[in-house]
Amino acid sequence: MGVDGVLMDYYDYHSRAYFDATAGIDPAPFLEPFARHLSPDDRVLDVGCGSGRDLLWLRRKGMQVTGFERSAGLARLARHYAGCDIIAGDFTTYNFSTLSVDAVLLCGALVHVPHYRLAAVLENILRALDPDSRRRIIYLSLKEGHGKGADASGRMFFFWQDDALRTLFSTGQMHILDFQRRISADGRGNVWLGYVLHHRPSHKAKGRRNLSDTFSRTDDKGHDSLLKNQPPILPVADNPLEDRRNARGDRR
Repeated sequence: MGVDGVLMDYYDYHSRAYFDATAGIDPAPFLEPFARHLSPDDRVLDVGCGSGRDLLWLRRKGMQVTGFERSAGLARLARHYAGCDIIAGDFTTYNFSTLSVDAVLLCGALVHVPHYRLAAVLENILRALDPDSRRRIIYLSLKEGHGKGADASGRMFFFWQDDALRTLFSTGQMHILDFQRRISADGRGNVWLGYVLHHRPSHKAKGRRNLSDTFSRTDDKGHDSLLKNQPPILPVADNPLEDRRNARGDRR
């Protein structure tokens, strides 16, 4: 992902600080639209599960949850906190086709993925969805903006615009069920684009592009089209994806 070493060191080193900063935050504002499309006993995979807070919230709703986390330190903390299985791995290389779930949660998990790699990474993760499931629900959130930028710790963040993401979703057979555009309430002015999606099973037709082809020839400057007809920005006090107390904050 371009800064893999920085990310690995940062998230392992700050695992306890991140856990302390985020585990107590109520995730209901962004999880409830996702959960409305699910039922008790549905199987949910939380990729980039961090502290395990969202896993615990969903487990209390009766869902069968599994976490996926690259940081070994966070994986240990999440396993203890959420009381569920956590897979320690790298979502860019892990074989997700070995899993079978009804829904995938990607809450800020892909903010460090370069624009040209997002489609391929997402395509790999979505192989975890059971092709025979009646659900096949996804929650994906990314930061709104132009281009990319590094923070003081050296982590690189890649910003997105709604139009570009909608193109990716259409190409990838994903239908938008719910969309929220929210500004964090910490005074930093970060805006988050959150989507609940239904992913139709892939039946490759002649002439149809793969999801990973969508931005395969586009560099990081190719996503700066003007935002048009955006819904109003909603304030949210419980966004778990911001840097807090020099912890993990904006999460891969």
